[in-house]
Amino acid sequence: INFFDFLIDQLKRGYVIFLRINQKYIPQAKVSFDYNHEVLISGYDGDTKEFTVWDFFDGNKYDCINIEQMTLLKALETFGKLNHPDNPDKDKTSKIIAFRKKKQGIATDTRYDSHIFSFLLERWLKGEKLGNLYYGRACYELLRYDINYCVSNLSVRTLHVLYDHKVASLKTVIYLMETNKIKYDESIISNMKKLMELTLLYRNILMKHGLMDDLESVSCKNILLSYLGRIDALDKKVYTQLYKAIHKNFFYV
Repeated sequence: INFFDFLIDQLKRGYVIFLRINQKYIPQAKVSFDYNHEVLISGYDGDTKEFTVWDFFDGNKYDCINIEQMTLLKALETFGKLNHPDNPDKDKTSKIIAFRKKKQGIATDTRYDSHIFSFLLERWLKGEKLGNLYYGRACYELLRYDINYCVSNLSVRTLHVLYDHKVASLKTVIYLMETNKIKYDESIISNMKKLMELTLLYRNILMKHGLMDDLESVSCKNILLSYLGRIDALDKKVYTQLYKAIHKNFFYV
């Protein structure tokens, strides 16, 4: 069966498709190097032959764009390479996952895979640098560099994205605990709330000093570095806690 026929058929049946594409071939992503990243495909227009694809394209907020079939085909070539039998380092997140939409709403009925979630947490904890993009805890390395050498690169928007990440993480973990996917742990919830509040405070501190026009001052840089150190340490503690909690379930999966 043709892959696109399969993809279109699943979309018509009410599924949304989660998989990796090489965003080097997506013009809206504005990436000049191989950058394989997870996206969500939610629809297909038979008249324009375009797919609706969701992601944080070009550092913007999570949103959808329309991608022509031939463009998506190029972006999917890397998917085939990752899943080739001769590839000894096959990426654990390169599989296709389909989520069925609920009939009476836009929400999706998701299938939880503890091994994939564990792998994503492991990747966050290790951090990763791809070209000029920083993923996971490597983002703190970039923030430190900017504070020390190019504080003008810092923006309220950047720190708000960091805050949004903590909000989304907290909501996800609460859902997993409430649905008994992982054992309820008040210390994890408490630490994640503290991390969320700390990143919001950090954003507000940057906003305050930006309005005061003293971001270049030594005292401001020291404050930003001090709070970043607290966020970095708590981030590592929280996601390590969560990683260990998920691994406790592996014997029952």
